[in-house]
This record gives sequence, structure tokens and C-alpha cells, in this order.
Amino acid sequence: MKKNLKMFLLIAVCAMASCCLLYIREADEKQQIHSEKKEKEKLVFLTSKRETRHIFEKIIADFNESQDEIYVEHMAVPNPDQELQIRAV
Repeated sequence: MKKNLKMFLLIAVCAMASCCLLYIREADEKQQIHSEKKEKEKLVFLTSKRETRHIFEKIIADFNESQDEIYVEHMAVPNPDQELQIRAV
């Protein structure tokens, strides 16, 4: 009787250990996939004045060089409000 109980406990412990190892392995794989898919966040900066374009481009270029996770793109458009409304649709 004790021999059967010991065998049952051994099998139960092995089953629980294998389940834990599978769970840890799956979590590690998900984390690796998530870290590989990490891309830069892209922001679009809209301006309407052509006179200030070179100033904003310099500021944005400095910002982009200093950031690893964010990329800012500059767009000079005649009417930024209208552009935002069009993009929102």
C-alpha cells in the first residue's frame, strides 16, 4: 500500500514539475516574440508656416538622434487642422 502511495506521489510531483516547466517556457517564448516586434513609435509633427520649417527640422533631427523608441516625422501642410480631421476619419 505504501509503495503505491509513494509511486503515485512521485508521478504527481513529476507531472506538476513538467507543467511548471512548460508554463515557464511558454512565457519566455512570448516575451522573446514581444521584444523582437518592438519597433519605434512614429509621431507626425504638423506645421503650417514655411518660415519655421528649418527650425523645427533641426529640433526634430536632434530629438530623433537622442531617442531609441520614438521617431518624429515633420510635415509642413497648408492647414494642419484640416489634415488632422482627414486623418481622424
